[in-house]
Amino acid sequence: MRTKKLRAKYSLLVLTDLSEVSLRALKSAVGLAKLIDGSIEVFHVSPSVSLADHDNQISAMRSIKEAEIVARGTLQSLTDEIADEENLAISYDFAFGNIKKEVKDHIEKVNPDIIVLGKRKNKLLKFGGDNLTQFILKEFPDNVFVAGREKEFNAGTDISLGFLGYVPEANEKGIPLELNKNADEAVTLFSVRSSEGTQTEEEIPVTERSKGNFRKTVAFEFEQGADIYDRLSTYVAKSNIELLCMRNTKRKKDGQQPYDAIENNMEEVVQKLDIPMLILSEKSY
Repeated sequence: MRTKKLRAKYSLLVLTDLSEVSLRALKSAVGLAKLIDGSIEVFHVSPSVSLADHDNQISAMRSIKEAEIVARGTLQSLTDEIADEENLAISYDFAFGNIKKEVKDHIEKVNPDIIVLGKRKNKLLKFGGDNLTQFILKEFPDNVFVAGREKEFNAGTDISLGFLGYVPEANEKGIPLELNKNADEAVTLFSVRSSEGTQTEEEIPVTERSKGNFRKTVAFEFEQGADIYDRLSTYVAKSNIELLCMRNTKRKKDGQQPYDAIENNMEEVVQKLDIPMLILSEKSY
């Protein structure tokens, strides 16, 4: 593994299973790192080698060593290739064992500012059959970046930025402010209201207003309903949103109420929308 210390404002940890989905996530992480001045580490976990599958302990140890060589070579080749293409230093690390345990231990060890995950077609990232995305969103208070299914996040300046149920206030700093520096003139706010006690019209007209550090906000409001994800996805696409941000309500403070009806279904939103999403931790808002 590389040990060179990378100097940057933010550290990104890309969790990979070495699939094409994870490769796309890594390339998207490069785009985000360039946008906010971030460093990148790639982390991979291989399942433990079972002694029951080998004649003796020596045979098992040989298999572990061979698997380590393959993992090291694959990670080095992958990170070196992208680092050379993007002129960005990328480190890597790997482990053997229970995937969730090793991921949890590594996150606690390196304490990244942003955890990066991929997204497969019609489902979230799974390592070894377990839904790692749901595990990360539930267990960790960190910012989580989930790459899009098809397109890589490779935005430069003037990105089309959207927020779901939440817009940073004027006194906020950190990642939302860094994003704002590179955002288009207006950011887009999507919100969903509960159907109880509301009118029944469809999407309300677009409004524009100043909001904190953001110069102008274009707002779309939807009423909760069975087809909410389809309608939300349609308007996100129409608005050409390149990055959609929302709060991690799995880690909200005791007694804190969700700002928006859709935030109760954070995992469903992440799964249904195809574009890159940044789930902001409590410390970011």
